[in-house]
Amino acid sequence: MHHVYSYIDLTSVLIGLIVFAITGYWMCTREKPGIPPGPSFLPILGNILDLGRHRRQKHLYFSELKEKYGPVFRLYLGSKLMIVLNDVDAVDEAFVKQKDILSKRPSELLWGVKQSITDGAGVIWANDSEWRSHRRMAIQTLRDLGVGKLAIEERIQEEAEFLMDTFKNNEPLDIGEILIKATTNIISIVVFGSRWEYNDPEMKKIVGVMESAFQSEGSFSPIHEFSALRFLPILSKKFTVLQKSIQRIKEHVHERVKGHEETYSPEFIRDFIDAVFTQIGKNPSDQGGLERTIVDFFIAGSDTTASSLTWAFLYVILNLDVQSKCQKEIDEIVGQNRKIDMSDRQKLPYVEATLLEAQRLGSIAPFAVPHTPLKDTMVKGYLVPADSLVFAHTYACHRDPKVWTEPLKFNPDRFLDQDGKLVKHPASFMPFSVGPRSCPGDILAKMELFLFFTSIIQRYRLSKVDENDDLNTDGLSGITMSPAPFKLRANIRQ
Repeated sequence: MHHVYSYIDLTSVLIGLIVFAITGYWMCTREKPGIPPGPSFLPILGNILDLGRHRRQKHLYFSELKEKYGPVFRLYLGSKLMIVLNDVDAVDEAFVKQKDILSKRPSELLWGVKQSITDGAGVIWANDSEWRSHRRMAIQTLRDLGVGKLAIEERIQEEAEFLMDTFKNNEPLDIGEILIKATTNIISIVVFGSRWEYNDPEMKKIVGVMESAFQSEGSFSPIHEFSALRFLPILSKKFTVLQKSIQRIKEHVHERVKGHEETYSPEFIRDFIDAVFTQIGKNPSDQGGLERTIVDFFIAGSDTTASSLTWAFLYVILNLDVQSKCQKEIDEIVGQNRKIDMSDRQKLPYVEATLLEAQRLGSIAPFAVPHTPLKDTMVKGYLVPADSLVFAHTYACHRDPKVWTEPLKFNPDRFLDQDGKLVKHPASFMPFSVGPRSCPGDILAKMELFLFFTSIIQRYRLSKVDENDDLNTDGLSGITMSPAPFKLRANIRQ
């Protein structure tokens, strides 16, 4: 009899466990009615395994999901709902028409981000009045410094010379490796009033940190949902190294700001830090906000611009006819001896169109920085709940066949009219994002793109290292999207 009761008890326990498992599974996979369609997902994990399998190819994976589920689909980062917007109508409806609801950053929802902004959220991750004041401060300060005017223009031209001094005629050249040093120096000049030598250990450290950070999974990292993963040996080592490196950048910025406090004079404004002191006073109460904004400048203004330029150089060595047309236009308007300046930009429409086309196909911010709605809202007829993560999939927008004829073809002429003049960019062209959260440093980025690109192709003919090289244009996605590593030859033009 005792054995019978034991058997019944065991059976009851098993039945209870099965019921509990089924109920748990149902509760974990239950979705709010009205949210967008999307792929199947696992309890607790959501789509983390799928995202992990496509770690550096998420832009391609998301494009496949767009084809299957349409312009708006959903995924899960653990329990966190992610909404992905894949065409211009969805992005415009969310971030422009509903900017009052969808301009917030999910900085409190992502564990890794929350840890990184404890001493100030800067511009990228700040919200509400903090974001508005930091953004206003950044834009006004850049204007006060003359960004877009002669002073900064001359410094970019000088940096282009330093960059080209590293070229060795006809030897294989890793252009991306040099470009990030040049673009980092421009940010350093704007913020600190000085530049680094390319072999400076401090520069190497900062560039190394930024490259590691931008190759990471960013907002898609499982660590945001499962912070205990940082204790796993392999992940722990990577997390610790990155954390210490970022901390070193913060310390460097802090040291520079303190040094400026000691030497600041309102009669002689040297750089961004001095200009901020002039605006809000020395020793501002929001010192952490200033320092984090400077860190954001390096984050947002170095790797992104370098990657855009790297894409441009990749496409002109894959399309030598385009390169020849750019050089012909430069020769006719500027010649090969005079330095190109920003006043030449409107006179070089084909060059400008080439850069725009490289930005379209390069899509260096394929998912942009996520937003989160203040309350439940609707986008294209689908529910977008409060506290969900909302991404603009700009990579898909830039390849939408409904907007772009032969979208995979590199064709600068799509940005020109019949008379060879630049045409207004389609709404689906969003290299600097859209809405209130668009990049506040786009003027500086556009100057760098134009001056670095034209300075190099004015003087050099670029080509593959080997004519038979099959260079890949699929791209590797992280926080930004860069080409797979490649080298080129730079021969002085005769």
